[in-house]
Amino acid sequence: MALRNLQISRVVETTAEGHRFLSFDVSLSGHLISTISVRHENGRLIWSQSTVHGFEDFDQGDREAIEKQLRAIEICTRTTQLH
Repeated sequence: MALRNLQISRVVETTAEGHRFLSFDVSLSGHLISTISVRHENGRLIWSQSTVHGFEDFDQGDREAIEKQLRAIEICTRTTQLH
């Protein structure tokens, strides 16, 4: 069952040896529950290559919700940088 009210914050992008990684915090109803670092490739998170500190039992629905929020953040960031 997917968790409700997941929020993503403090997104940081790093690149190492040609690979892109995203690190971010995940909150549930305003409470920090996890910090995640995950490889990002072709617009998708490679969950099998992630490091999770804190709650880590995210189901497929949770992962899709996280990816959707990250895409929205990325689009907003690109738009802001263009102006």
